[in-house]
This record gives sequence, structure tokens and C-alpha cells, in this order.
Amino acid sequence: MPRLPFWRRGRLDDFADAIHDELTEMPVPPADERLLARVLESRRGGTRVILPTADAARPRRLALYMSAVAAAAVVVMVATRYARRETALLDVARDSWLIGDIAYAQTTPPVRPAFAPAVASRPDRLRPQTLRYERRFVSAAGISTETDLRIELRRDSIAGARAWRVSAVTKTHDGVVDAESVWLDEKDLRPLRRVAEETPYRSYERIRIEQRLDGAHFTGEMRAWKAGALSAHRTFDRQLPSQFGPYISDAVAPLYHMAVPLRAGWSGSLSVLGWAVRDNDVFVSVDMRVDGEETVVVPAGKFACWRLAMHWGRGRRSWYWVRKSDGIGVRTLDSSAVDGGVRELALRGR
Repeated sequence: MPRLPFWRRGRLDDFADAIHDELTEMPVPPADERLLARVLESRRGGTRVILPTADAARPRRLALYMSAVAAAAVVVMVATRYARRETALLDVARDSWLIGDIAYAQTTPPVRPAFAPAVASRPDRLRPQTLRYERRFVSAAGISTETDLRIELRRDSIAGARAWRVSAVTKTHDGVVDAESVWLDEKDLRPLRRVAEETPYRSYERIRIEQRLDGAHFTGEMRAWKAGALSAHRTFDRQLPSQFGPYISDAVAPLYHMAVPLRAGWSGSLSVLGWAVRDNDVFVSVDMRVDGEETVVVPAGKFACWRLAMHWGRGRRSWYWVRKSDGIGVRTLDSSAVDGGVRELALRGR
């Protein structure tokens, strides 16, 4: 998804991705009265059978033998599948500027967003500028990690048409560099093209994602390199559902509300695009509303802000402060992550 990460996923997450398909493909018996009776009977007999899938009774010795064989087969299958699917794991979304960490950008979305589309009705308010942010993650164990983020907004053109270009660069504590450029239609800030690179990426020297948007038509490709040679390549071709628009790139998030006039009681919904190579990394729908006014102190200074409450995914919530004077994002705070950590991003200066 939206990238610009400051932490890297562990092997446990990779293993979970690797066995996801095997788990979802396992046969599941119908949840009827007959199955319930079998489970209850197994409990009374002291046997912990959770979901019996076969009716034929087997001698216990044979059952134990078959269980051991099956377990060994699963281990071999998962290990083989994991090695084979290394390139398929390249596009798992991680951190987003706007909404913290995202294990999967597109979880099961609602039928439609909670609010009306957060349309960029005043794109004329955008001005060329450079913004610098500091990102901080404090783990549940109290370990703090800081990362610098630089965002530039410049006038440009694409296919002969006038456009805005947003560039974002993050340098993490472990030497990873994330760079993203997004070209926006000058009239309504629709994303037209997006290029994202991360160096290095896992066992790869570099990964590059290129995306093109033509209305709802969303296409692109992923390439990754090892030892100077192209090692992985995938493409995608998708249709974005209209009810979840407008769609924005993560790099555009701190600038987007420059074109969305806020006021007391305002509410709106939008979707943040992922890398889109995998089905569960296409977009995440975000509902936001102004729930108050607040003066915020960040390294760049003291600013009067609108405070937005944001909701997405399965019960996730974060806070977002937008400067009243120009709509620039000043601060985000997410303490709802499943890992128990706290993620904060604050404006440091221009």
C-alpha cells in the first residue's frame, strides 16, 4: 500500500503470508447438528477433535501414524511453497503516512463508505512547496525509532497536460530509502501516474512499482532486482469501484486537504491506494470527520488545527490534525495497531 515505511516486517508475517493459501484451501465440513454431535462426543471421550472431516473410524494407532505423516507433509509443502512464492510476497503493504501500519491494505471493505466522498473541490489552493516531517514509532516495549520524510509539490505535465507532481522520500534508520512520485490532474487532483521504489527491499537490491490510472482503470507492474539483474516481474489490471472514490496516493495525503475546505462538523471518505499487485493490497477505505479544534505544537511551530477522527479497516482509529490556515497536514497519531505500538508523524519544517 502506501509505503514510506520505517519498520520492516518480521519472518512471522512472511510465514503467515506463505501459508495463507493452504489454510484457505483446506476443506471445511458443514456446520450441522451431526458435526456438533461428533464434537461433543469427542469431548466426553477426552479427545480434542476440533473439526472432524471424515466419517470413517480408524484405529487410534493408525490415526496417530496418519497424523504424523500429514504433519510432515504440511511442513514440506509450506516450506516448498514459501520458497516458491518469495516473489509473490513482494507487494505486501506496510506503513502509510495517513493511517499508520497496514498489514493488508484491502481488508474486507464495507458495502460503501460511511460518508460522502471527500472531493478536492478547491485544487486552485495548491502551491509549490517542500515539507519535512519526522516519523516516530514507539513499540510496546518502549523502544523508539525515528525516520525523516521529505515531501515536495511541484508543477509538471504528463502526456502534454498540466499536472502536479508530488515527490516523497523517506530514509529509515536501517538504511532503506523509499521514494515515490505521483502525478495529479491539475483540475481535480486525480492520480494519473505513480512510481514507487524501495532500496533495498528484503533480499532484493531494489523494487520498483509503476502504476497508471485512467478513470477507474488501474494498471501497472512490479519489478525487482538481484545482483544487478531483473529477478521478479508481475503486472496487474484492475477496475477501481466508484463508490470508494476519490482515490489518492499516500504521498499526497498531507497535501490533499489543501483542496478540501474543512469546517466544524465536516465529514468525508476517501481511499488510499496500495501497490495493487496483489488482491489484498489495492486500496483501503478511510472515513474521517472533524470532531474538534485544537492548537497543536510540533517541531515546526504552534498551529491552530482541525482535529479529524479517522476510521478504517477492522476497528482501526487514528487522529489527524490539519492546519486551518492552508489545509496542510501537521500531525498524525495512531495507537490502535495490533502490535501495541504508537505511531506519530509531525511537521518539522519546510
